[in-house]
Amino acid sequence: MELREALERATPLRREIAPDWPDVVRRARPRRRLRPALALAAALAAAAFATVALWPSSSAGVLQRALGAVGAGPIVHVVYRDETHEALVDLSTGAETPLYYETEEWYAPGDGLKTISRFGGHAVSEAVVAPAHVSQLEQQTGAVLLDGYRAALAAGTATVIGDGTIAGHDVTWIAFRPEQLPDVGDGRVHAFAEQVAVDRSTYRPVYVRFARDGVPTPGTGEEIRSLETLPAGSVDFTPRATAHELIEFGVQLGDDITADVAAAGRRVLGTPPLVPAGGQLASAHAAAFVNGPVSNPERAQGVVLCYEAGCALRLEETTDAAALQLGAQVPDGSLLTSAGSRQAVLHRGALYVRILGRSDADVLAAARALQEANVSR
Repeated sequence: MELREALERATPLRREIAPDWPDVVRRARPRRRLRPALALAAALAAAAFATVALWPSSSAGVLQRALGAVGAGPIVHVVYRDETHEALVDLSTGAETPLYYETEEWYAPGDGLKTISRFGGHAVSEAVVAPAHVSQLEQQTGAVLLDGYRAALAAGTATVIGDGTIAGHDVTWIAFRPEQLPDVGDGRVHAFAEQVAVDRSTYRPVYVRFARDGVPTPGTGEEIRSLETLPAGSVDFTPRATAHELIEFGVQLGDDITADVAAAGRRVLGTPPLVPAGGQLASAHAAAFVNGPVSNPERAQGVVLCYEAGCALRLEETTDAAALQLGAQVPDGSLLTSAGSRQAVLHRGALYVRILGRSDADVLAAARALQEANVSR
């Protein structure tokens, strides 16, 4: 039994309050916590929920149409897109191109779960896991969640909670699988539920999100790009990889090269490291970039440069694009950014550089400084 599954079975947690294991496989992405100011919104949402309970029986018609729109095939096939996204910044023009994570899944309770994850249209991972290894977390996301949504509609346990507009659609929101669970963040019991938005003209699901006390949890929304059900035997569920092995990633510092960054950096990288003009170097080290399954992680050589007191600006440089998560997706002269993360990946010539700073603005300024200071390369 894997450590993750043992922990989840011993202490079941919902997606909002559980470690985001699948996201470690593709890359770490912080989830924002609810602000105290949302407490009032939670109270209003709870009152709205009570009002919905008095709605006329037309809600039953909505739920029946929603069930019919999902399909009756035993295999659920869905493509969904994360609410948050990254952007590629062309440093020569400033133009930004949004890049999204999309996940395609096939699920049948007796067959298992097949997943292909894509970033910017490029496949970054693929896995097929047997039914017994579909984790509790995966049971609350993607195709497995939508299979549960279909079951809730069929059982009459789903509830219409209101109308709205999202992802370019006029929608009706349907809640299902409500649970009272403790939040490890505040130690209090809260009402958690999944919410699915169905298009008001087709009744097909177009968006899914999680809510706590009736308030949508920021960062959990996913746009449903397509949904269908397929006949038995139409998908190959033969396990050939697993998304469940814990991933090791990070940077291990080696020899101190502060005294001779240029020469030592060239020996490690095979090319001079990128350095910002006028930057006050605090320290520099040779480094090993570790990325991959714990059983056999890959290691790439590189350098880590720290500037200003407390390493306010940190540059992690390597010639191996795979050593920096999603580095291979960054064209030369571009910067891969993620709003609010205070880090980005720069591709400049033979080098890939992860830039970490005190703010997104500092990171962008550092990237431009590196671009300008090394323009002849």
